[in-house]
Amino acid sequence: MAEDSATKDETTARHRPPRMRRAAVEKKAAELQRARDALDAQLRDLNAVKRTWARKDDARRKIIAGALALEHLKANPQDQVVPVRRLLAEYVKDRDRRLFEDLEIAWPADEPAS
Repeated sequence: MAEDSATKDETTARHRPPRMRRAAVEKKAAELQRARDALDAQLRDLNAVKRTWARKDDARRKIIAGALALEHLKANPQDQVVPVRRLLAEYVKDRDRRLFEDLEIAWPADEPAS
């Protein structure tokens, strides 16, 4: 039974915070807060890098998809690619239409009124 009592006292002692003076507690709390702030800053930096990678991946994905669509459009100028032409005509902004001049797309403003 004495062994049980000793084990219980050791367990309780391990979970009890050490006795410290108020100044020591404040100092330790400040140190831990500085460490936490440093870790938070590192996490923010790493998350910023991850967001940058995600943006670059998204841009690259769009470039590749657009290049594939344009290559298909150039290789098959007939009516097989009407959906691509229609999408370009509907969604390309006026300021960007000059980028597609070589594809001979009938833009909405160029079409006769019905």
